[in-house]
Amino acid sequence: MNSYGELAGFDIVRHGRSEFNELRPIKNRDPLYRKFSEAYNLDWRSQETFRLALAVKQKLSLPYSQHDTPMTEEGRRQARATGTGLQDVISVPDAVVISPSPRTMETFECMKEGWPELGEVQEVFCDERIREQEHGLMTLFNDKKVFFALYPWQRELYELDGDYFFRFPNGENAPDANLRLGLWLEDMRRRFANKHVLAVAHFRIILCLRMLLEGFSPEEFTRIDREEGPVNCGVTMYRKESARGKSGKLGLVCYNKKLYD
Repeated sequence: MNSYGELAGFDIVRHGRSEFNELRPIKNRDPLYRKFSEAYNLDWRSQETFRLALAVKQKLSLPYSQHDTPMTEEGRRQARATGTGLQDVISVPDAVVISPSPRTMETFECMKEGWPELGEVQEVFCDERIREQEHGLMTLFNDKKVFFALYPWQRELYELDGDYFFRFPNGENAPDANLRLGLWLEDMRRRFANKHVLAVAHFRIILCLRMLLEGFSPEEFTRIDREEGPVNCGVTMYRKESARGKSGKLGLVCYNKKLYD
């Protein structure tokens, strides 16, 4: 997509580890959740699976909205170390754009602790168009399997639509997120032509941005989501290819680079 290539450089950092990210290993250690998973794998439509899904929701759901999910102390450590590591691999950006979620804003604040020069960037602002893909009703359950056990017709629709096109009720699918991100990218191209932009965003947003910039298929999107999803504070970097004697489009330099131990 040639119109995006006028940025000189574009880097995207995923937020640090959040309470939602921390929930997965907690569930994997929990006897109730393991029992639910066994029942779900045996027969996801059974009454026993339904009963266990309700119990898991009671015990292991987070008391936060998707927007307000906070970052953990480990996430703060990751973000500080990422800031420190970034100064060795990129120049100070001309602009920083942050999703308005508390965990992304705190990630940037911690990155500045590791790289104080980031605090000197004049253009730093939030843009809701790079908020995470909305999960709608599933947010109440914090778990796709629990949601499907309680709403089995939604799993039937998911199996028909596939992960790329499926929307949780009151939520978005990937094409919905792509629409707002495409407009955002065009704004960045016009506003910061030949400049370097750093964004702090979310898991699915990074995948959608990659799809828009690299032009891969829904099938490849789903594969990357399943097998190579962005790690917390992973860094994805693009540079204008004309600097390398090419077309002037943004070319991928690295994906999911981890700058902390």
